Amino acid sequence: MDAYTEAHLFVAAMRLLQHTSGTQPSIDEICTMLDISIEQGLATGRKLADKGIVEKMTDPFSVRFAIKDHIGIENLPRETSEETGLSLELEQFMAKKKKDEKKIETIQAELDRKKQAMFESIEQKLKKKMGDKG
Repeated sequence: MDAYTEAHLFVAAMRLLQHTSGTQPSIDEICTMLDISIEQGLATGRKLADKGIVEKMTDPFSVRFAIKDHIGIENLPRETSEETGLSLELEQFMAKKKKDEKKIETIQAELDRKKQAMFESIEQKLKKKMGDKG
């Protein structure tokens, strides 16, 4: 998952939890909602806090997060979609396939030409033999 999508999910979970509980969500609540490990949640929260998107609040018993600047998410890098890479690979495969098909057609045409030349040679030899005997 790219940083952009991860940030949107993290902030969306924070908003939903804040709406339902009325308080800033803890990392445990966020991670439970997103079905991720606490370590992954803390790493994501730390990255977003470093970028100024969320604010990390710690007390002796918990770590909580608050939304600081959600617009900052739009500045995060987005990975190219797999479809783009897949379509590029598909185009390359199709180009290679066309090239191979042309090569096969060329080889078949050459074989047909050789076969025709061989038949003509056999026919001339037969005519010559038939002419010698007759």
